[in-house]
Amino acid sequence: MRCVRATAYCRIVVFVFSSVLFLQGQQGPVRIEVTPANSSIAPAATQQFDAFRLDLGALNKTGGRTKITGLATWISDNLGVATVNPSSGLVTAVRGGACRIIAASGPFRGSALLHVTGPSCGDGIRQTPPEQCDDGNNANLDGCSSTCKFEQNQRVNSLQMQVGATTDAFCMANALGGAIVGSLAKNGLQNAINTDVGNGSISLLFVMLGIADLSGTTEPNFNMGVVTGAPTTVSGYNGASDLDWWYNPDPGAIDSNRIPANRLSTSISGNALLTTPGSITLPFVGANLSLSNAKIKAMTSGFSTPTASAGSPPGHLSSEHLDPALMSYPSMGTGELCGGVSAASLAATPAPALAANCTTPYGINNSLLDVLVGGCSAPIVGTEITATQPDTFDPNAPAAGAGSPYTLAENASHQVSTCKDKLNNAVPLAACLNAAAYSSFFKFTTDRVIIK
Repeated sequence: MRCVRATAYCRIVVFVFSSVLFLQGQQGPVRIEVTPANSSIAPAATQQFDAFRLDLGALNKTGGRTKITGLATWISDNLGVATVNPSSGLVTAVRGGACRIIAASGPFRGSALLHVTGPSCGDGIRQTPPEQCDDGNNANLDGCSSTCKFEQNQRVNSLQMQVGATTDAFCMANALGGAIVGSLAKNGLQNAINTDVGNGSISLLFVMLGIADLSGTTEPNFNMGVVTGAPTTVSGYNGASDLDWWYNPDPGAIDSNRIPANRLSTSISGNALLTTPGSITLPFVGANLSLSNAKIKAMTSGFSTPTASAGSPPGHLSSEHLDPALMSYPSMGTGELCGGVSAASLAATPAPALAANCTTPYGINNSLLDVLVGGCSAPIVGTEITATQPDTFDPNAPAAGAGSPYTLAENASHQVSTCKDKLNNAVPLAACLNAAAYSSFFKFTTDRVIIK
């Protein structure tokens, strides 16, 4: 069969049928098709049907097809669905339903069942309302959702690790940042974060699932997906200013339906976004940090029309058929993120460059966790990183021994090698690192982006 795509009002599908063909004394099945293929039929427009003979059986070559050049006069048995002009044979689609189109005259006789059906999301034609876009599929995270809604996504375009004794009423503990006290450590780590945000190596993406208020003013209950990803890198990319840029989510961060695996229950009131605690992955310098009891707050800001793309980032492609009148908030500011960073993920993070200058000889086989537990003092400038033990735990991880607080110790190579539980009993190191965590505190801002 061939399908005829309609405008915002209908779609026509003509099905194969069997009938008798009177043409030079031969008989065989006839198929009625709409020509040209994939044309559009508006409610008040007309369409000429052509007829084709399917040459099947012993009379003709199997599988062959011959177009019948003579035009037929068509009639319709349901004028409420499709009206046919009896002299021209032109058909006008009226409304949804089914009727039989009959070849009443011409060099053959035949009929076909005509179905006029309503529009659907994913047909490549934006219906207003309720569709905000229609990119011709039902996939998520491609600029237009599986329900043909605009995907409001944000990416962290600045990330500041709070160091020293910095805390506030929202992030009340900060053992990770509190360990970093020297100016060399502070500046070196923040410069590395800035560089990786700017080149896209650190890309933390927020997916506002099912959000209805695109102004970002009020949304009482929705899920915010948190995923890691990477930019589509072409000339002009700047991760610190990336409005409507394209980002690819990490495959492990989304499920088979392209829904983020990590989701936080979220609300927006008076432009203030707030999540409940949950588990997320935070891209960091050289590795990913696993955060438990993570919570986020920020203020949505602005209201703008999404950028249109000329075929490359930034912007939405014309094939997404985005509503040209649609607007959404382009950024978030005064963002705060805090949670317990697992000791296991810190053990997988390379030691900072500063560690090479510590009086304690840290090498290429040492991790950030090793430096945190052992501390770092540099010649002349003194203490840069204070020796610090984990101060919290992951409630979703099995407790090691009697549980938190855990105490870590290093071997002669200054690598964390043993762990004791709160009763001072030795426990398996792997279980301890999965359960033990350091409180943390980050501030951030975001830009609106497109996840593909």
